[in-house]
Amino acid sequence: MNPHEWATELAESKVLHDISTQLINEDKAEDLYQKIAEAASIIARSDFASLQMYCPERGINGELQLLAFRGFSPEAAKFWKWVRADSTSSCGEALRRRARVIVPDAECCEFLAGSDDLATYLQSGIRSVQTTPLASRGGNLVGMLSTHWREPHVPSERELRFLDILARQAADLIERRRIHDGLEAQIRERTAEIADAHESLRALSMRLMQAQDEERRRVARELHDSAGQVVLAISCALNEAERNAGEPRALGHCLDEARALLDRLGKEIRTTSYLLHPPLLDECGLASAIRWYIDGLAKRSGLFITAEIPENLERLPVELETAMFRIVQECLTNIHRHSGSKTARILVGRHEVESVLLRIEDDGRGIPPEILHHPTGAAQVGVGLAGMRERVRHLNGEMKINSSPRGTAISIEFPVMADRRAVGMTPAH
Repeated sequence: MNPHEWATELAESKVLHDISTQLINEDKAEDLYQKIAEAASIIARSDFASLQMYCPERGINGELQLLAFRGFSPEAAKFWKWVRADSTSSCGEALRRRARVIVPDAECCEFLAGSDDLATYLQSGIRSVQTTPLASRGGNLVGMLSTHWREPHVPSERELRFLDILARQAADLIERRRIHDGLEAQIRERTAEIADAHESLRALSMRLMQAQDEERRRVARELHDSAGQVVLAISCALNEAERNAGEPRALGHCLDEARALLDRLGKEIRTTSYLLHPPLLDECGLASAIRWYIDGLAKRSGLFITAEIPENLERLPVELETAMFRIVQECLTNIHRHSGSKTARILVGRHEVESVLLRIEDDGRGIPPEILHHPTGAAQVGVGLAGMRERVRHLNGEMKINSSPRGTAISIEFPVMADRRAVGMTPAH
């Protein structure tokens, strides 16, 4: 090798080394794409060069996207911005073959004859071209590296050897950028999901607070309108008793009336207290609390409710029993207020050892899709569903809702400690 060849190879080796260093240190991929195209032109002593990325998701055989180029006119860059596998260019041929393509003279090339690509080559001053596929370390096609000359030309073995080294570096860059872009897309997607979830939770929180305020106002009205009136009646009865203190018969009548009013007040306070949190839930467990609740609701609403609950259903964790009772309460309230159903059915049981099942069914008109799929909507039933979903999610349960104009069935399965005995029935799905 003569001194000139040594100097040339040394210079080209330095170009490859510089590209390797920049691959490590450069953050902006677009700048590196351009430097690779320029390096290819230097190594191959070409007048033009281009770097393309393979996009397999575009079409049946994928397409090549132009990332960087050297020497192309704006018209040529636009023409080759996207190259399909059926293109008559050297890139299209390399994409079909998955191998390097060398065109020593474009005017004599068979697959270019009479094509728009040949016309663009000649208009751009290109007479010869080579295209080298870029393969990832896993062997997958990631792009193409092309060099072009104004005169007929066949690249030397040395040029092709150095181009192969540069092609490996370009493939690493494109693959790294693709992974980076994929991760960024995933991060954006997850960020959007988190933002949506945050907004949904914020809306749900607002609706739940409104629901709590409504419930407090309802309890306050009941205490004022019912208990307050009874207290006033007791006060009147005691005043009357005071006025009749000297007449035993009249006094006894006033005291009997006051005692009856006190009994009535006690029952109303107990009823309100039980609806807020039934003592039976703590004292006797879930089964007793559900039976007490549905008996009272059936009398107040006329709803015919059946419950299939094992008599020997064992006690569950306090938080789980409370959640299941509140879900039953919410479902039956929704059935009474919104479904139009005259009947409801509740099933509670254990599934093997690890879980407890709860199922509530009705024969009503079904849940509207806008509420079923967007539970933070304006309808109060939507808030109820959202609250139920949050309770289920909090306890790592799974909830399924099947709803149609013929009725609704809500099935929920909660995990339970594995060392608890499995008893009771298993409701059908």
